[in-house]
Amino acid sequence: MTTPSRTILEAIAASLRQTAKSYYPGVEEAPVAVLWTDPESAWLPVIPQMRQMLPELLILGEYKPEERQGPVIWLKTALGGKIESLVLPKDQPPVLYLPGVARLQLRNADQCDWEIQPLVELLYRGVAWTHKNGRDWSVEGFFVAEDGLGLDLAQDEKTRLSLRTALGVIAQSPISRLQGRRLEASDFDSLVIGDTPRDLLTWIGHGDAVKAEWGEERWHAFRSRCSDDFDFDPDKQAPLYAAERLGLRDDAAWKALWERFCEAPAIYSGVRDRLDQAQPSGLLALDPEPWPRENAKFEKKLAESLSALKGMAAHEARQKLADLEKEHALRRQWVWATLNEAPLAQALKPLHTLGEATRSIPAFSMLGEFSKWYAETGWVADLAALDALHAAAAEEGSVRVAIRAIYLPWLEEVCARFQQLSATGIPVEQGLKVAEGECLLFVDGLRLDLARRLADQLEERSFNLDFQTRFSALPTVTATAKPAVSPIAGKLSGDKIPPDFQPNGPDGKALTSQRFTKLLQDSSIEKVDETNPLFGSPHSRGWCETGRIDSRGHDLGAELAHHLPSELARVVTLVERLFAAGWKSVRIVTDHGWLLMPGGLEKHDLPGFLVESRWSRCACIKGQSVPDTPTFPWRWNPAEHVAVAPGAKSFKGGIEYSHGGVSPQECVLPVITVTMADDGTLSGTPKIASVKWKRQRCTVEVSNTTPGLRVDVRRQGGDPSSTVAASLKEVEPDGQVSILVADETLEGKPVAIVLLSESNELIAKADTIVGG
Repeated sequence: MTTPSRTILEAIAASLRQTAKSYYPGVEEAPVAVLWTDPESAWLPVIPQMRQMLPELLILGEYKPEERQGPVIWLKTALGGKIESLVLPKDQPPVLYLPGVARLQLRNADQCDWEIQPLVELLYRGVAWTHKNGRDWSVEGFFVAEDGLGLDLAQDEKTRLSLRTALGVIAQSPISRLQGRRLEASDFDSLVIGDTPRDLLTWIGHGDAVKAEWGEERWHAFRSRCSDDFDFDPDKQAPLYAAERLGLRDDAAWKALWERFCEAPAIYSGVRDRLDQAQPSGLLALDPEPWPRENAKFEKKLAESLSALKGMAAHEARQKLADLEKEHALRRQWVWATLNEAPLAQALKPLHTLGEATRSIPAFSMLGEFSKWYAETGWVADLAALDALHAAAAEEGSVRVAIRAIYLPWLEEVCARFQQLSATGIPVEQGLKVAEGECLLFVDGLRLDLARRLADQLEERSFNLDFQTRFSALPTVTATAKPAVSPIAGKLSGDKIPPDFQPNGPDGKALTSQRFTKLLQDSSIEKVDETNPLFGSPHSRGWCETGRIDSRGHDLGAELAHHLPSELARVVTLVERLFAAGWKSVRIVTDHGWLLMPGGLEKHDLPGFLVESRWSRCACIKGQSVPDTPTFPWRWNPAEHVAVAPGAKSFKGGIEYSHGGVSPQECVLPVITVTMADDGTLSGTPKIASVKWKRQRCTVEVSNTTPGLRVDVRRQGGDPSSTVAASLKEVEPDGQVSILVADETLEGKPVAIVLLSESNELIAKADTIVGG
């Protein structure tokens, strides 16, 4: 199958969705909508196709709810979720296409037409899709801009008119077909009249409606080309005939047409349904790939096979998964996977990884050896289970069955083995010390497998990493384990175990969050709040907290898997901002890991009269009671013991996400020290020495300049598409550069000044506020 090449339509959709992400998580609220303002209504030709690609697209216009279109009052009602018949995606904010409306109109609220005045507030609760200079995207502007399509477009009026006239057709073209040359009117004209494969696919999908739209002359030319190139007459044969030929691919021309469809199947709406209707009988053994009904049968068969793993012995289930992977792996390359119609085939890849990763458990006799195995290899199984849940989405039921069949027995044995090796005690780790210029970044519930993925993402952004591990404090709950990893751990102690497992401060009082912060300050450690501007100096020592992994796990259970990518992205963004603020290094730490099992952990009964308090994986023992379950010393008073659930079990039923017990997943913690590439402190390395604002213009002084350095202003330092500068500016030989942010609505908003090398590599960053 041909690798899909992104079309212009897909680039527009991606840009709109990227705009929805142009905010600082934890600092700004996510936008409620993306405003696509179009004062000239120039984008109207692509809207019918964009409606197919973007289920979140809402359109200002006449009342046509079946087309997700309506007047302002309808749009506002739709945004409020008050239209029962309208189902919008939960993971994307709505995109509001506003033909005939300019962003400047909405900014001048007192002067804009009363009909659109209710949309003004969305400029502040939402975000506008605009050029980096703050102006509405024109068609020509998007085609030539580097953060658009980056094409070489002639600037004459004839080219502009040809582009706009042919936009609805051109937008279906792969961008690669327009690159590498200067585009003029003749190029767009030839695309309109000379792209027979595109026209044929469009006709297959829409039939008579296309014929009526094209008119007699174009239809006659189309018939002629079909006769010459594909040996059929669309006046005599129906679209179903062509769809069958497309699926059969019985000669070179139809094979090439299939490859064209596979390049960008989403834009040829209707072709998928035609293929479904045109599927022949008696030929299925030859090649089922082109027929969506056959792919659906494979998905149904796979769902049944996965569901049949329930109750099967783990070793048999693993072998069955290996067989299924051989049978279905190829479907991940089919066009139906591109259209998200093969979720189980996609989930099968991490399921197979899970099966292979759980085939054996090493027979180490020392806790250190077992912990090292988990830190280097064992975590792969945990991450594969999460990936399978994330990939399955709507087909999660059968995937959950498969996960339990192979993961639960392995997890039970791994946890039991770890508890046996820990019987003589888990090493007590001391609190971490903070060096000058370093910020400890505490990420609540950052399990080791997620930390491995986070490390990969940070390395992709050219950070240097040192990945180490340490043991959690017991029990593995935040009240005990977070203070234990902090720099103030040496000031804390405990008496009798309280029901919530909190230690005491130096004054003997329970450690509340306020007292925790006060102790940090008394130790000359700055409490850095991620919701406020972040500042650091070479002599500062910092503690910053972020993350909702643990809270979401308790709220969502196995559904947590769908939210983990955004949580890791949140951490990456914060790391970038900390370095932009001036910190020399960032050390990422956490308090505990967790167990997650779709369908719930198995329950272990612990009588209530034996304990003062009972959590899902740990309990506070009452008096001299001796519960029939493992016990371990409390971190803050070893004379006091905590009861923990045996193996991978829970003291409560129906719990999918839990922690507090003793297992490698809960106890073996990541410690990631992050530094800038070359540490950013080597002699001669260019640096941002100062940033000064005068209204919307920023003057940047760069030290240790070298030829070719450029400066950009971005919402997110590591994301070139988030630029807000009117243009990139080259640094003068004296190290000075002046750069403009034209969008006045950004005044007071946080941005990053980014220093780039001649090859566009990020050298240095500095956080600032537009306008100072």
